[in-house]
Amino acid sequence: MNYRNALRKDNILRCIILFVFSAASILAYSQKEVTLLKKKKYEAVISLSATDDPIQLLYKAEAYFYLQQDSLALLTYGQYEWCPKDTNDYHNYLFLLCQTEQWSTAQNLVRKIGVAPPWRSLDSLQKWKDEVVQFAISNSSFINSSGNESSPCFYPNGLLYSADKNRFKAKQSDFYWVRTDDNGSMIEKYRLSRSINSKANELGIAYDISSECLVFGRQEEGLSQLFRSKHINHLWTPSQEFMLNDSAFSVHSPTISKDGKMFIFSSDMPGGMGGDDLYICFKIDSNRWSKPMNLGKAINTRMDEISPFLNENGALFFSSNGHIGYGGFDVYRTQFFRGVWMQPFNLRSPVNSCFDETYFVLSEERGRAYLSSNRPRGKGGFDIYRIDPKLD
Repeated sequence: MNYRNALRKDNILRCIILFVFSAASILAYSQKEVTLLKKKKYEAVISLSATDDPIQLLYKAEAYFYLQQDSLALLTYGQYEWCPKDTNDYHNYLFLLCQTEQWSTAQNLVRKIGVAPPWRSLDSLQKWKDEVVQFAISNSSFINSSGNESSPCFYPNGLLYSADKNRFKAKQSDFYWVRTDDNGSMIEKYRLSRSINSKANELGIAYDISSECLVFGRQEEGLSQLFRSKHINHLWTPSQEFMLNDSAFSVHSPTISKDGKMFIFSSDMPGGMGGDDLYICFKIDSNRWSKPMNLGKAINTRMDEISPFLNENGALFFSSNGHIGYGGFDVYRTQFFRGVWMQPFNLRSPVNSCFDETYFVLSEERGRAYLSSNRPRGKGGFDIYRIDPKLD
């Protein structure tokens, strides 16, 4: 009897040891795949992943996703047994389902998981798919990196933008200028002078062609303020604070009309309709602007409206995560007509995605647009994308 009890205890101990070593082995194996994914060694992940382990199955699907092998990614994601509240790679799978118009599968997945989808409305997405949007979008790889690039702004002979100073340290960004040829191909890039860049984060910039001035955002300790610099004798003057600044709230994302008389920006100042709202000022004289006016409930929501842009024809583009859209921040277009702002129009896919699209700028004269997005398959973080009309 004692012998049998001892044998039973020995077998139990062996099972426990075997379980612990197996779990440790799986953990180490999974950790290796995580490391390979971070290093973007997707082929290695595919060769290592075992299809009989659920987590490793997801690693394999993710590798296919970033290799843009969509059919294999969909097949592998589909083999995973999704459970309620399970959000592992949920957004990427939904992204592919909607891209391939598998609406019923997408809706069933949302119901099964029971977690709000990244889109405001799958029904709107399904409706919009039938609307032909003649745009081609491409990554501006010449200026993008594994860090963040954003805030594109048209400037003579090129484009201004914001980029991380050092992707290995705390996120701090500077403004750069990239020279382009007549076709928009990027040739060379330079960091702007210390008159504009500082030790803080520079983000959101507008060029006032009527006065040859830059108005730009600077963020420090969570507070965003606006600054101004003028181009004189081929040099930028030391930056000066803009008149709208207030230590009690943030002001950022400036845009100026072509004639220099209208100024729109984003702010969380008191009295708004939600988080960040869009406001408008009108020029009184060379040094004064009117009191900011909220653009109203047709534009602003209880969420955030940011990165406005006025094109040469007076159309206003902005990003919002409060209007019906694909999810995150989408780009919308509106126009001031007969004394009111018209209902914003979602620019649809491929401009918008279920990720964040911000800082949209359009030049009808140059025949192209740019935006910043953290959509998958970029070079890392937020990238700048170029948008051209399709010539089919």
